[in-house]
Amino acid sequence: MKKNRGPTDPNLVDLVQYLRKASVSNEAPIWRAISKKLGNSRKNRPSVNLSQINRITKEGDIVIVPGKVLSSGHVSHKITIAAWKYSETALMKLGEAESTVVSIRELVSSNPKGTNVRIIA
Repeated sequence: MKKNRGPTDPNLVDLVQYLRKASVSNEAPIWRAISKKLGNSRKNRPSVNLSQINRITKEGDIVIVPGKVLSSGHVSHKITIAAWKYSETALMKLGEAESTVVSIRELVSSNPKGTNVRIIA
C-alpha cells in the first residue's frame, strides 16, 4: 500500500493548487516556491519562532512562512506576516507588536507579483 507523502488537509491541498495557478497567471515564481514548501509532508514543513523572524526582518517588511509560526521570542517592530498556521500565543504576541497578520490568499490577492515578500523557512 502506498503512503501518502503530501498534505492530506483539503484546505491545504486547495491552497497549494491556488498558489500554482497564481504563479502561472501572475508570472511570479515566488508563489510556486511557496506551493512546493507547503506541498511537503508535515514533518518537512518549516516551523519558525518569532525570535528568528525578529532577527531577520526590519520595520515594514512583508514576510511569508510556508509552515507554522511558533511563539518563542517576540517581535519588536511592525511587520506584515502570512503563514499556513500560527500558535495562539504567537498571534497574541504579533498583535501586541501591532503587526498585521494576513492569510496567504490575502497576501497573493494584495500583492500578485510577490514583490518585496521575504520567505522565511
